[in-house]
Amino acid sequence: MKKIIATLAFSILSTISFAQQNKSVEIENKIQETIQNNTFLPESKNGTLLKDDGTQISYNTSFYYFLDSEKLFSVLYEEHDEISLNKTYYFDNDELVLVVIEQVNNKASKDRVIEQIFYFFDQGQLIDTSDMTTKYVPTKLYEEGMTFLKDFN
Repeated sequence: MKKIIATLAFSILSTISFAQQNKSVEIENKIQETIQNNTFLPESKNGTLLKDDGTQISYNTSFYYFLDSEKLFSVLYEEHDEISLNKTYYFDNDELVLVVIEQVNNKASKDRVIEQIFYFFDQGQLIDTSDMTTKYVPTKLYEEGMTFLKDFN
């Protein structure tokens, strides 16, 4: 009986994991197709901020929206430093579907990307936890993305 329950639990978890991966691939494919088949206009905002150690760095936020409908497609947030932080938020019908976080070593000549994390969302819920870290909390990133969307509209 225990073996049957364990097998059933494993198969349910495998099915859920497979479905989540399928949804992630579906989101990636839709974003790539959208990028290839549309024209976007950027709207950028620049500024400076103080890091925890007191140094000042520049940042910019670029809002990319569809030329024909003026709906927001993506937001690229960049903090410029020796190690830059880039966060890209992708939207589908005013819903955040993907956040890509990258740390880039600007002084390196090779292997500049130090870290790359993908958070996929479906109706506000994280659907793939394989990249989840305590450094980048998915709920906080989701809220940031939705704030960008609200500020754009």
